[in-house]
Amino acid sequence: MRLERYVRLIQEMYRNVYTRVRSSVGDTDGFEIVGLHQGLALSPFIFNIVMDAMTKDVREAVPWCILIADEIVMCSVGREELEGRLERWMAALEERGMRISRSNTEYMYSSITEDGGNSIRLGREVIKRVQKFKYLGSILEDSGSMDQEMRHRIQAGWNNWTSSSGVLCDKKVPLKLKVKFHRMVVRPAMSYGTETASMRKTEEEKMDVAEMRMLRLMSAVTRGDKIRNEHIRGSTKTRLISLLSPLFREEEEEKEEEEDEEEEEEVEEEE
Repeated sequence: MRLERYVRLIQEMYRNVYTRVRSSVGDTDGFEIVGLHQGLALSPFIFNIVMDAMTKDVREAVPWCILIADEIVMCSVGREELEGRLERWMAALEERGMRISRSNTEYMYSSITEDGGNSIRLGREVIKRVQKFKYLGSILEDSGSMDQEMRHRIQAGWNNWTSSSGVLCDKKVPLKLKVKFHRMVVRPAMSYGTETASMRKTEEEKMDVAEMRMLRLMSAVTRGDKIRNEHIRGSTKTRLISLLSPLFREEEEEKEEEEDEEEEEEVEEEE
């Protein structure tokens, strides 16, 4: 009975709902809201429930099928198998009033020895083939390389570093505070999604070189000063970012907590 009350309550929230838009020149006439309410915290939850119910007969286990909101990723080992799954998804959704966008649907073929063969079709239309695509913030390439993803992650780190350069380059701010700020703001942007990735040596070096430039700028040290990278990493107590596995992250967090506790004890003793 309680579940039925919740269902009726949600139905009433979406029945005969009108709104208007306020602007600098006045308010518009009232109009009815059709579909899910934008900005309502309940809307994504309702959408996920509906999608789960509509696709339960065609949806497969992860990683062969990944469903995030209205985006679907399907993985397959063969072209014919993938076309068959696309046809089943199209039938399951379109018979319930939804439509798969043909223009936004793309496929990527990853193989070392083959070139992908014939194209893949969705109904009568040929799906566009791409060499890379971005999904959930990560860039995937058909060659299996992470070169584009590393460039993207390094650029994200520099964007955060530049926006915080007023703090990181301020000589009045202690170096220890700068390093903590760097670990909290810059490093997560650079290492997002790379903990379980299989990076090549050249890609790891690009990450380490980019971070070393940031540490040198924070420490106000140039190459003309002839100070080795090992000394800078020792003074800032930072490991190579390419070695930051989840285990190393836990160790760094524990070390930071111990340092904070030692600082608090020193302050109490001085008082």
